[in-house]
Amino acid sequence: MADAPVPAAFKNIIISGGARGIGRALTRMMLEAGHHAYIFDIDEEELEHTAKVHLKAYYEDESGRVLQ
Repeated sequence: MADAPVPAAFKNIIISGGARGIGRALTRMMLEAGHHAYIFDIDEEELEHTAKVHLKAYYEDESGRVLQ
């Protein structure tokens, strides 16, 4: 994925509809850029799956502890 320019002032990002599709991709892009992404979705199960599976590198540390 190409690096998208993101202004340095944006550090905390809120993404609605982040459990799948474009929202999930946008969340990953923001996390890869070093920002804090807060994701929301009406589908709670899919959101949990996204956090624990697709975004696992950002959800847990090396020992498996959940990051706050």
